[in-house]
Amino acid sequence: MNSFETINSRLQLILAVSTNDSSSEENMTKTKSFNNVSPDATNEQLLDIAQAFASLQSHRLEAARRNDVVLLSD
Repeated sequence: MNSFETINSRLQLILAVSTNDSSSEENMTKTKSFNNVSPDATNEQLLDIAQAFASLQSHRLEAARRNDVVLLSD
């Protein structure tokens, strides 16, 4: 029987960084990562945390990303 276990998670905040060059059409982003997030945290909890952290930033939150590490075994 196959087994799948989430062993680690990471929360990433993607922040929109404004540039002084208004002619630039590229969106500049900056990523802040929080490692060793509890695998038991729900997506809703992580989004709430991301929004709380973003409110402390000078840049606008563009996206929040969750990366899980899953152990796959037979």
